[in-house]
Amino acid sequence: MAWYGVGIAFLILMLQLSISKHRQLDIRLVLSALALGLIFDAIPLHMGWITFASMPYWSSALAPAWMLALWAMLATTLNMSLAWLKPKPILSILLGAISGPLAYLGGARLGAMQIHNMQTSMIYLAAGWGLAMWFLFRLANCTERQPVKP
Repeated sequence: MAWYGVGIAFLILMLQLSISKHRQLDIRLVLSALALGLIFDAIPLHMGWITFASMPYWSSALAPAWMLALWAMLATTLNMSLAWLKPKPILSILLGAISGPLAYLGGARLGAMQIHNMQTSMIYLAAGWGLAMWFLFRLANCTERQPVKP
């Protein structure tokens, strides 16, 4: 059933990009978020700190497609619903450091993943999400310096 979610996320992503005033920059932001998510989630997978449910043994080094879809969808919110955080880097870091680990805990409670070595995982997720939000908002700020194409 996870592929339904990935398909819906893809359709929403295509709709969002089709109405974007900064389409090329938003595409770069989505691709950057995907690359960041791929690397970010590969580290705790490789270390054995987290595992995702129903993953085949041969793909256990990479996050599942639904997780990457969440990273892509996050990127689309940075210039819209989360745009108010753009001029507040400290707050965006703090919110990332709190909300990132909480999202993974929520995923674990829903059975989508398991978190092993809880203390180490939470430290990694808090530090990583704080930095990820800072980095992604830095990229999102690039749209502010570009003229809008008609």
